[in-house]
Amino acid sequence: MEPRSYDDLYQENLLLRQKAEAVQEENRTVWNLLFETNRRLQLSSAAIKASVSSLLNYDIFWDGTNQHEFLETINSSIDQVGRLINLMTLIFRIKAGTLELNRSYQALTEVFSVVQEQLAQRIDNLVLEVAFPPDGKMVLVNFDYLVVATEFLIETACQFGARAFKIEAAEQPQAWVVEIRGMPDATIQRIQKLLKDQETIASPDDVLGPEYQLRLWLAVHLLFQQDIRLEIGDPGTQSGILRILIPALPGK
Repeated sequence: MEPRSYDDLYQENLLLRQKAEAVQEENRTVWNLLFETNRRLQLSSAAIKASVSSLLNYDIFWDGTNQHEFLETINSSIDQVGRLINLMTLIFRIKAGTLELNRSYQALTEVFSVVQEQLAQRIDNLVLEVAFPPDGKMVLVNFDYLVVATEFLIETACQFGARAFKIEAAEQPQAWVVEIRGMPDATIQRIQKLLKDQETIASPDDVLGPEYQLRLWLAVHLLFQQDIRLEIGDPGTQSGILRILIPALPGK
C-alpha cells in the first residue's frame, strides 16, 4: 500500500473535524431543547402547587366557581406535566438505544379513533374527520406509538394555525395509504427536511417551539421504526397532504 499524501491526510482530518463539530452542535441543540421543555415542565408544576396551596388556605373562603377554576388549572397542568415527561422519556430512550417497539396486530380504525378522541379533548376548536373503509387487513404496529406519532404530527400542525384536518385511508394490495389533509406548508417543509436527514432533531433558530420540534422529530422516528413510510404530495397539486404508508398483512 502506497503511503498517503499529506493533502489526503489533511482532507480526511478536516472532514472528521467537521463531523465532530456537527455532532457537538446537534448535542447542544438537543440539550437546549430539553432545557426549554424542562422549564415548561417546572412552570406546569408551579401552577399545580400554587392552585393546591390556594385551595388549602383556610384563611380564605373560595366559592364553588373559584374552586372549579383551581381544579381545572390543576387538571390541565397535570396533563401537561404527563405529556412533557413522556416526551423527554422518549427522547432519552431513543438516544440511549433502549426504546422497544413491541408490535401486534391492530385494526387501523381503532388506532385513529383513539387519535380523534384524544385530540378533541386537548385542542380547542379542532375539526378532525376520520374516514375509513369498514373492513380491511390488519397491520403489525405498536398501537400506542402509532397513536402518539399521529397526534404529534397534528399537534405540530396546529402550532401554525391549522384546525381542520381529515384522515382518510385506502387499502392497497401491499399497504394501507393513510392521508392527513389540511397540513400547513410550514409543517410539510419541516417533515421534508426530516425525511432527508432524520438525525437532525431541530434547529435552534426555528420559530417552532422546542417542545414541538421534538414532537415532530419523534413522530417521524416512531413511524420509521415500524417500517412505516411518509410521503408528501406534489406541492403544486396536492399541497397540505401527508401520506402515511403502513404495510398490510397478507391474509390478516
